[in-house]
Amino acid sequence: MHKPFLTLLLFCSLSAVVQAEGPAPKSRQDIATIAFTTDFYSQFASNVKCDENIAFSPLSITQAIAMAPGGAKGETRKEIEKVLRTDLRSLKEYLSQTTKNLKRWSVNGGAEKSVQLTIANKLWLEKTENLRPTYVAMTKRIFLSPAEALDFKGDPKKACETINAWVAEKTQQKINNLLAPTEVTKKTSLVLANAIYFKASWRDPFFDKYTKKATFLTTSGQKKEVELMHQTSPSQFAPSPMSYSTR
Repeated sequence: MHKPFLTLLLFCSLSAVVQAEGPAPKSRQDIATIAFTTDFYSQFASNVKCDENIAFSPLSITQAIAMAPGGAKGETRKEIEKVLRTDLRSLKEYLSQTTKNLKRWSVNGGAEKSVQLTIANKLWLEKTENLRPTYVAMTKRIFLSPAEALDFKGDPKKACETINAWVAEKTQQKINNLLAPTEVTKKTSLVLANAIYFKASWRDPFFDKYTKKATFLTTSGQKKEVELMHQTSPSQFAPSPMSYSTR
């Protein structure tokens, strides 16, 4: 039986990308994020076939979910905090600093000056709903993007086009038509979105001269002759009962 190969797309720890050089001590929020990542992966992997791989961004999911609780209270707020493994007040302050650091890091091109990284968040609400000014201010301060009103009830098609255009712009046209017209209806009242665009060269590139033909065994047991890249370099590897992880 094959195990899914887990790729934590872009960041397991929220602070990983914003540190200068070298490892940083894990904060309480880092630990909470890793715990949430593990929980999410357990649920995600249970619905994935054994011969499929997984790629997801814990940062994106956390940021998207964290935009909603600003208007939540009572049991709803407690449930969200339970899922994210942290209290929302601490998380909002942490995300505020992380978002600013990520923006500064992307503008400067990262440590290698050759990295393109854009992370954007957005919340669209039915225009007939009233948002508290404090909530609008919070989304602008923490996520650098104020909530926006759309006419879901009057023109769901145009609302869908607006959201898709935003996603396409933020991903350098790599993701077009994220939402199908049927997914945005007159009953839609809220849409949360997080977009990531990441482009960079390999830190340790594979060289053409080391690519060789070799036998590859498929999940069905067939043997195929394919070209495989080769490289020898130190890396971190973690096996678990559910997956193999490396970085």
